[in-house]
Amino acid sequence: MMIRIATRTIVLGLLLVFFHTPLHAVMLSDASSWWDYSYTAVDATPGSYTINFDFRSEMSADVPNFTWPDAFFATVYYVDGLSQFDLESSSYDDWDELFSLEYLGPYDNYGSITASALGGDWYHFTATLDNEYNFIIPTFELYDGNFITGDSWVEIENVNVVLDSSPAPVPEPGTMLLMLTGLTGLGAAMKRKKHLSSYK
Repeated sequence: MMIRIATRTIVLGLLLVFFHTPLHAVMLSDASSWWDYSYTAVDATPGSYTINFDFRSEMSADVPNFTWPDAFFATVYYVDGLSQFDLESSSYDDWDELFSLEYLGPYDNYGSITASALGGDWYHFTATLDNEYNFIIPTFELYDGNFITGDSWVEIENVNVVLDSSPAPVPEPGTMLLMLTGLTGLGAAMKRKKHLSSYK
């Protein structure tokens, strides 16, 4: 069987998380390939982040013999350098699964799925991430498991990655030395004051 090369819907660019800028809509479908995906690299610093996005889908319930259901996967990958990331060869530093979806609904959910403010058949997903890398890469993938063309799609809107908190900075050696010198001087001044007051 000939393996078809997956077409890519790649939205690549740096998103400054401090501006809380949402990504534009992403539409994934199995209309022309067995694997459609989209990702965006978000410039990051170590800390706790929240990821939010809205989605709606039409997932096929048709599962012929010797096939799998069509499936959607939402994942976050982490890298220190963008050249390290390659989805096709599974090259990255770390990852967190957000949730998976097929015709029976979401499963392996590591966040919260609620009704979306967009209304209709839209849902809202939110989750908290702990990051220690330079880039966070929200990634969305649709697999055509039943090999029936054009029977499943997922639309994603308002992908947003927001820094909640960053770890307290570790003092540099020069800062620590300056602080130690100041405390030593303060201690010496207090000792001298106490010594002088004992002669009164």
